[in-house]
Amino acid sequence: MRSIRALIGVVTVAGMLALSACAAADVELGDLEAELAGIGNVNDATATLSHPGAGRTEVAVALYLDDVTDAAVVGVVRAAASVLAADPEVSRHRVSIGLLQGAPSDFTSDQQRSHARIRLDDTTAAELGLRSGHELIVLSPDRLSRLAGEG
Repeated sequence: MRSIRALIGVVTVAGMLALSACAAADVELGDLEAELAGIGNVNDATATLSHPGAGRTEVAVALYLDDVTDAAVVGVVRAAASVLAADPEVSRHRVSIGLLQGAPSDFTSDQQRSHARIRLDDTTAAELGLRSGHELIVLSPDRLSRLAGEG
């Protein structure tokens, strides 16, 4: 009976530590969002954490842009990669970047936002060294670092 109580106590403490680690990481994303929103041509930015598997953390970023021409998108993605790569916590994880034209207030639902993501065309993707036609730019820590260094 004592070992069951001890096990429950350990599991409870571990769960609380895991939750507090997530909460601490969420707080840190506010500064990251502000820094991303400060990039030229970016109206606003959001960043969220997800934990798709045990021990895995991913960072999802949405950038709201004024200008979505090829050159403007390339500039924003490189600048965002530099900001993300400079963050010691974020740069350790896989990052996905979604680009949308406008501002968050232009969208009334996540579904509407999802359908409005900008797909990378061949020119933009080639400039960034990525595949074209995707709505999300998914970067491993290594690729994020390389892309940040190319700017």
